[in-house]
Amino acid sequence: SEQWICMKNPDETKMRKNASEQETAHIYGRLFGEYSDTQFEDSVRLFYDRFEKWRLFPISWLKGKTCLDAGCGQGRYVVALGRAGVAKAVGIDINDYVLDAARQRRQFASLDNVELRHGSVLKIPYENETFDFVICSGVAHHTPAPRKVFEECTRVLKPGGYIYFAVYGRSLYWRVNGLFRGLTRFISFDKMDTLWRWFRVPANKRYNYLDNLYVPYCFNFTQKEVMGWFSGDYASVQRLEPQEKHFMRFLGTKKSVDTEAGTWEQKKRRPSLSFRPGAPRGGGRGRTSGPGPPSRSLPGVSRLPCSALAWTMSSSPPMTMR
Repeated sequence: SEQWICMKNPDETKMRKNASEQETAHIYGRLFGEYSDTQFEDSVRLFYDRFEKWRLFPISWLKGKTCLDAGCGQGRYVVALGRAGVAKAVGIDINDYVLDAARQRRQFASLDNVELRHGSVLKIPYENETFDFVICSGVAHHTPAPRKVFEECTRVLKPGGYIYFAVYGRSLYWRVNGLFRGLTRFISFDKMDTLWRWFRVPANKRYNYLDNLYVPYCFNFTQKEVMGWFSGDYASVQRLEPQEKHFMRFLGTKKSVDTEAGTWEQKKRRPSLSFRPGAPRGGGRGRTSGPGPPSRSLPGVSRLPCSALAWTMSSSPPMTMR
């Protein structure tokens, strides 16, 4: 019933797509809207904790840069980037309620280098090569076309810029989650959320569990699949610690000018993957069809098993700095 992207009627396809986006916006609007300022501040600090833990790149690199959080929700990363001294941090989301609530928080009031605007990650409302750093964390797998989300993030990223991209990994966790998703047809999200409120479950805990049970789409992927997405436009990509099976985090550097060989002469053709929605309430396990990442060796890329931490172009600088 949710396989609207396979329909031939454009009007019906658009109608199903809008309904899916509205349902997702309603769920996250209700969950995020209950965050206290303290809980929000804790989520902002998590950005700096992870940055220090993963040693992505010197945080001083962010100063003066233009950054995007694609699918920003309540805007925690936007605030974190703004405090890091970026020239501008932009957050886009389809949920106007969450964006309006975020603008009222005291954390945003003290920053003049941040912006929140309505926009879909499936069609990011910015020109090509606009941002130096793009974050898309825990978003793409809740859309009908995750690969399209990645391509949009790549499109707006400047050559030489960084992308932090996180999606669900295929594991037993999501098989079990799929079983529980099948039970949600018997009780609505609003009723379940009200029940958890009655038991005084904190907003951040309700968010951690209820979103994956009720959102229309909940895909998961293998590492090899996601690595294949990076193979065309990126000089290097690294999977970050901790390497949890059910959640995968990647940092990629987009190709730029090669000082030894001049500019990249041609854009590598990416393999085409078509997505079909996972069972919205049953399996909850997204799959892909079509060919996977090309089996042939890419220029400058070491042939590594899919469990390797990174594929790194030989001409690129090391991803981890200092």
